[in-house]
Amino acid sequence: MTFNIAQITDCHLKADKQDDFYGCQPYQNLMLVLTDIANKQSEYDAIVLTGDLVQDEIWQSYQNFLNALHQFKWQLPIYLIPGNHDEPNLFERFSQDELFTQDKVIELDDWLLVLFNSYHPTQKGAGYISHEQLAKIEQQIKLKPNAHLTHWLVFLHHHVVPFNSFIDQYDLQNSTDFKQWLAQTPNIKAIIHGHVHSAASGQFYGKPWYACAASSVQFGHSPQGFAITDNNPSYNQISLASDGTVNVKAHLV
Repeated sequence: MTFNIAQITDCHLKADKQDDFYGCQPYQNLMLVLTDIANKQSEYDAIVLTGDLVQDEIWQSYQNFLNALHQFKWQLPIYLIPGNHDEPNLFERFSQDELFTQDKVIELDDWLLVLFNSYHPTQKGAGYISHEQLAKIEQQIKLKPNAHLTHWLVFLHHHVVPFNSFIDQYDLQNSTDFKQWLAQTPNIKAIIHGHVHSAASGQFYGKPWYACAASSVQFGHSPQGFAITDNNPSYNQISLASDGTVNVKAHLV
């Protein structure tokens, strides 16, 4: 059996729904993504939001996001983690909405989805996963009776492998325990993240990682500096097979 997950990331909603963000209107782009997924709900088993949901870090931006979501009748569980733009108190209030499922370790038959919060308040956009958070997640995994038999899919906002571009100023920092856990845990079949505003993939100590293009605007990655490559929205379809195979496909809307 195959499970399909829609990943939405880096929406960067503003308090004014008409405001521009690097040449796009993020609210309108998010509505295009949500409409596409809602029209295909029978093809999906869950939605995961992987951070930077807003750009203006005030409540109205999150209210706009809720307004967008509530325009659809969702039959899918929706999970979420914050990004570096998601102010913790506002994000916590947002995440209490009835639409969202709070679990951070989720069972999907032969799979566990493991969701990490990589937000850090003082690293100016860079990420961090503490030893304490990792230990808490490991304990939650141990409480799942069949975790040792399943395949694990790890979600976080920040990237774990350098992109050799401006975005590496804002990578995952001071998180040695977490990176060692990723490298040394055989059940982990893939690592999924947002943050980079680009569809990309590679290997981290033999494990595949996949980056998701943004619902807002897409970034180019080169040593030459910051660049916008596209202002059209995108999201990922992540397909999980019972044999541990992960397939990721970008959907341009």
